[in-house]
Amino acid sequence: MKILAFTGAGISKQSNIPTFMERPDVREKLFRSYANTHHEEYNEVIKQLKANMNGAKPNDAHIALSEYHIPIITMNIDGLHKLAGSDALELHGGLPEDDEMDIAYSLYNKPVLYGDPAPNYQKAYEMVYKLQPGDIFLVVGCSFHTGISVDLREVARSRGARIIDMQMPLLLCAILLIVISIPLYFGKGSNMIAGYNDLSQVDKEKINKLRLCRVLAMTLDITAIILMLGAYSIISMNDTIILGVITLIVGTILSNVVSKNK
Repeated sequence: MKILAFTGAGISKQSNIPTFMERPDVREKLFRSYANTHHEEYNEVIKQLKANMNGAKPNDAHIALSEYHIPIITMNIDGLHKLAGSDALELHGGLPEDDEMDIAYSLYNKPVLYGDPAPNYQKAYEMVYKLQPGDIFLVVGCSFHTGISVDLREVARSRGARIIDMQMPLLLCAILLIVISIPLYFGKGSNMIAGYNDLSQVDKEKINKLRLCRVLAMTLDITAIILMLGAYSIISMNDTIILGVITLIVGTILSNVVSKNK
C-alpha cells in the first residue's frame, strides 16, 4: 500500500499563514495580465505575501508527512513542506528570492499566476495516475475551488485508490446539523432534545417548546457554518473545534433561559 498526500492552504493555517480565501484583495491581483500591466503594484503584493510567510515554521502536519516520507503534491507556495524536509511537488511554484523582488512581475513559477502555464500539473497527474487499488490519496486542507483540486481527486478515484479527505467529516457533520435543525424551526423534534423528554408534563408546560426548538435550531446552524468554515480552511482546525464547542455551550444555556414561560 502506498500513500500520496495532496495538500492545500488548510495545512498551513496552524503556521499562521492566511489562505487566499481570506485575502480576496490579494487573490484578484495574482493574474498574469495584472502583473504585466501593474509592475509596481504587483511587486508590492508579492512583497506582502512574502512578509506574511517570513518566520512561518512547519507545523505538526508538515513534520509528520516528512517523518513518514510520504510523497506530497502541494498547491501551496509557502515552502513549508521543504522546510520540514519533504521533497514536495509544488504545483504553483514558490516566491521570488529577496534579490528578485524588483523583477517579480516578470518571473514565471514564482509563483504560478492565473493565466500562466503550470509545468508541474502534468507531473501531478502522472503521480496520481500511478496509484493502485488499495493505495491511499490523502487530501489535507484542499478546497474544491480549483480545477486541479477536483481533477486529482477524480483521477485517484478512477485508479481505485482510497481517498481520505480531511475536509469531508466536517462537511458531513455540518450537513447533518442543518438537516436536524429544519424540523426544530417548526417546533418539531423536541423529543430529540436531551432532558426535555424526561420532564413531567407539569414541567413541560413551564417551557415554551417552540422557542426552545428554534434557539437550538439556530445554535445547530451556527455550528454548521463554523464547521464549513473549517472544512474550507477559512479558519484553522483548532479554531473550528473551539468555536464549535463554545457555540453549542452558549446555545444550550441560552435555550434554557429564553424558553421558560413567564
